[in-house]
Amino acid sequence: MEEICDNAIDDDNDGLIDLNDSDCACEMVSLESIIPNPSFENQSCCPTDHSQMRCAENWIQPSFGTSDYMHYCGYEYESIQDTPLGVYPDGEGAIGFLAGRDPDGAAHLEYIGTCLNQPMLRGETYVLKLHVGFLTDAFSPPIRLAVYGTSSCDNLPFTEIAADCPLAYPDWIQVGITDIDSDGQSNVWREFSITIRPARDINAIVIGADCVFGSAEDGIGYYASKNFILCLLIESF
Repeated sequence: MEEICDNAIDDDNDGLIDLNDSDCACEMVSLESIIPNPSFENQSCCPTDHSQMRCAENWIQPSFGTSDYMHYCGYEYESIQDTPLGVYPDGEGAIGFLAGRDPDGAAHLEYIGTCLNQPMLRGETYVLKLHVGFLTDAFSPPIRLAVYGTSSCDNLPFTEIAADCPLAYPDWIQVGITDIDSDGQSNVWREFSITIRPARDINAIVIGADCVFGSAEDGIGYYASKNFILCLLIESF
């Protein structure tokens, strides 16, 4: 069976799906991300504590859950200071977010959101590449990372009263998803990609754990991330 490159299935049973399979090839139209401030380098203030996404230009806290903005100029999350994870793949900025359930079963969903420089158009194919930083298997278990989209930037934030799922609010849809894990390593950054073919024009996105986040086990995980490069693709397979 040959790999079909846009159905989210491992058709040829080699453990690789769609654009992650070498049988599929895509050429990026441009390496310029349509996500503004994609690596969190530009800032309006230097973060001094957790939960200060307001300091990262063009990014907002889209719900009650409080993601962290980290920058070498000031605040870095306590759990990753003085570890290899504290050395970012490049640059000086990153974000951190929680995902999981506490012992009482309450969900912890932290997201980041932004208005795109230009819309993702219905039916076109895009790829989002990003780096994710993991602590240990205990602190950063495998999860599903999701991208949610909406037609209007006016829908950001999608709520300010709950650590809730974007899908619980009007005009939000899930546009992409992938499994992420540390591959058994501790204090490591890994690169992932998510293929996106939106069913409608998308002007704003939210990124974070899948609402049914599929952790390997119960508990709350912490993840760092940066380099959100979102580009239109030319399919050449």
